[in-house]
Amino acid sequence: SDDGTVTGVSDGSATITAAVGGKSAACTVTVTSFTYEPTADGAAYALVGFAGGTATKVSVPAEYLGKPVTEIRAGAFDGCSALLEISVAGSVTKIAQAVFRDCTALQKITLPFVGAELTGEQNHHFGYVFGTDGSNANTVPGTLTEVVVTGGTLLDNNAFKDCRNIRKVTIPDSVTEIRIGAFAGCTSLADLTLPFVGRVASSKNDENQYPLGYIFGTQSVSGIARTEQFFHNVSSTKTETYYIPYSLKHVTVTGGNILYGAFSNCTMLTDITVGDGVGYVEESAFSGCNQLEDLAIGDVTEIAAGALVSCPALVKLTIPFVGSEPFSAAVGSKSLFGYIFASQSYTSGADKYEATQQSAHNDAEDTTFSNTFYIPVSLQQVTVTGGKILYGAFSACNHLTKI
Repeated sequence: SDDGTVTGVSDGSATITAAVGGKSAACTVTVTSFTYEPTADGAAYALVGFAGGTATKVSVPAEYLGKPVTEIRAGAFDGCSALLEISVAGSVTKIAQAVFRDCTALQKITLPFVGAELTGEQNHHFGYVFGTDGSNANTVPGTLTEVVVTGGTLLDNNAFKDCRNIRKVTIPDSVTEIRIGAFAGCTSLADLTLPFVGRVASSKNDENQYPLGYIFGTQSVSGIARTEQFFHNVSSTKTETYYIPYSLKHVTVTGGNILYGAFSNCTMLTDITVGDGVGYVEESAFSGCNQLEDLAIGDVTEIAAGALVSCPALVKLTIPFVGSEPFSAAVGSKSLFGYIFASQSYTSGADKYEATQQSAHNDAEDTTFSNTFYIPVSLQQVTVTGGKILYGAFSACNHLTKI
């Protein structure tokens, strides 16, 4: 203005330079809707207030005046009933209880961890930041449909229990353990991204290679599918009943391995994405996924025989190579497309599979023979992202319309 007053109109920083009589001076002014206080040691800042008024979207920054923002204290977002989306920076390691209690219109939230602190051990419920000290059901806003977690290492038991309106949850690769029942009672959950399947990222030689259902728990819940899953426990096969939401349609796995029975009998799923960070896919990994239509497998090193047994609705398949691994020369049945499907006929639902007699060749022995695999007749499109297409790879796959 004419009197030299500078008024900020939005959050940000600006450098102001004044010049008089050939001399000049400059200063940097920061305008923010947030109020901060230094932490006890003076090394960081805590966010203590937000004057956003009718703002519908807000991002808590990672730093203020060159120092990290590490806390959000009680009352910081009081009265923010217009907010639809909140994103909290990864620098924050502590969030006060009920700090988002007044955010009753919230639709999406991005948090650096679940609960009160980065460790996840204390006050570990997702609803803690909305006011819960035990149950999420009556404190998490009914409008909230999407949660993105960007850090932390643990999701404890019942972390998201009874978050009945949330439809999409993303859990990052930093999480190394998800305890039983972390997602129990999430009756609307439709889209879930996980760093691994089960309790931890397991290998084929580990004990208790828990399947997908483990994180949903064994307690019966109305509106939840009773799902009997099988999995390996070192030298034996175990069967357990879990309760997975009927609503769950799409699962993305970004790491670990897809072990024996990992998705067994997950009849509610229609889409599964196996990310490039996954190591390998074991036998019967997707067995009984009766509604699975689209399966995308990233850059794994191996896909076991029969990994896709009993997937009668499969329409679209993306694989990193043809056969069990990316061979440089034909090695017989292991380098054929049908290898990852069943090699024995079905006694039930036989009309959903085509007995496909594929021609195989072993380059080392210079022998040619045939193998019969039972490939879903519904399968129309296959995308191969790597490896070589060797002798007989797609032979007799008459049902495919696009490769």
